[in-house]
Amino acid sequence: MVTVFLWSISTGNVALILITGILLAGIIYSMPNACWPSTYAEYFPTSVRLSGMAIGTQFGFALAGFTPAIAGA
Repeated sequence: MVTVFLWSISTGNVALILITGILLAGIIYSMPNACWPSTYAEYFPTSVRLSGMAIGTQFGFALAGFTPAIAGA
């Protein structure tokens, strides 16, 4: 869907950009966001579930945030 969205930007058609942007952000991106919390929760026992999810996701998000800087270096 990202490819279609980028293509729609290159066409300059505002309506197409709006529709593909809504599809990408509102539907396609929302699907994994609906599944990952329950999937991650199953990885950890109940006694450490909150800490395990919080530490794991925050390290992952921090690493993903630095990815452009790492790729640029």
